[in-house]
Amino acid sequence: MNGCADLYMIGEHGIALSIARGFACAEANISTVIQLTGGTLCKAMAMHLGAVIPNLSHSVNLDDQLEEDATGGRIEVAEGSSPVPEGPGLGVDVDEAELARLAQKPATEIPRHIGALRMPGGRTWYTIGFPGVERLTGFPEGNVRGIRLDVLEEDGSEEFAQRYERLEREGPIFE
Repeated sequence: MNGCADLYMIGEHGIALSIARGFACAEANISTVIQLTGGTLCKAMAMHLGAVIPNLSHSVNLDDQLEEDATGGRIEVAEGSSPVPEGPGLGVDVDEAELARLAQKPATEIPRHIGALRMPGGRTWYTIGFPGVERLTGFPEGNVRGIRLDVLEEDGSEEFAQRYERLEREGPIFE
């Protein structure tokens, strides 16, 4: 409402909150974008959500980036749009055997990493994982000029181990 953005993202905090935010933005005549990244089931949900949210600009799904999918198909994009599936439920068929196979795959292990949010003036916020920029700085990420995020992956060094252990004990560190 203060002209900070052309549109606001909904979809990343659950369906009920996405609907509430979508309608609140519509009341304020602000456009929204749905971001639900996942496979075809996720895109089908996004298409149904988008069918009821006023002032929707577009949707980000990334379903075409996944090698495997429990539906065995994709909701195609044609001339910049995807149809809302019309079948029962979310409108796409689930391959139960494929779903069972995918459920048996081991979870992806994410290596330990430290976020280094480099601030203007030379100081750095260190966090385990990606930092919450707004929580740390008090400003949305795009409102702090000159910040840079580096991801420090575990390299076996004593320095990394000590910093990681300190972050576990103390939480985010600004130095």
